[in-house]
Order: sequence, then structure tokens, then C-alpha cells
Amino acid sequence: MVAELPYDELQAALDDPPGYRNYWSAEHLESLPDEVCAAVRPWSTGAVYLNFIGDEGHSRVVSGFGTEGYVRPAEVKARYDAANLFRRNHNVAPA
Repeated sequence: MVAELPYDELQAALDDPPGYRNYWSAEHLESLPDEVCAAVRPWSTGAVYLNFIGDEGHSRVVSGFGTEGYVRPAEVKARYDAANLFRRNHNVAPA
């Protein structure tokens, strides 16, 4: 018997292990225990890739630039955008 099979059903049939179908969503990491995250934290630099954060607050933006690296963009922002007109995305607050 030959029949049409919707793509998502075909993909689900080939999905091994479940959760890897959409690897961008990282569904497979939701079950990662907090103990594992805490155990590997000593090897973390604490830095963050700015393209992967949402609205997580000022401290995460500073982590993305690095403490020393954040100073210069803040100074430039204070000089050219003191009113903070351009504040969407990962906002650098004027110094």
C-alpha cells in the first residue's frame, strides 16, 4: 500500500531519541538535572553569547561583553545616546 505521509509524522517516526527533531529548541536539555549544571559550573567562564539570551537583565548583558569590555560601549553610549533612545535588544546603559 502506498499512501501520503505528512512530513512531521515521517520525522517523528525517524526521531531517535525523542527531542532531537528540532535541535535548535534544545528540548532534550529540559530534563537535565540541576545537579549536573551545578557540578559543571566550576569549569564555566560565566560568559554568555549575546545572541542566545533574551530579556534576562543587565547582568547577563555585562556577562556577554565582559566586565572590562562593557566600559567602552557604555562610554560611547553616554556620549552619543545619553537619552538611551536605542535601548532594544541587549541594552548598553549610558555610563
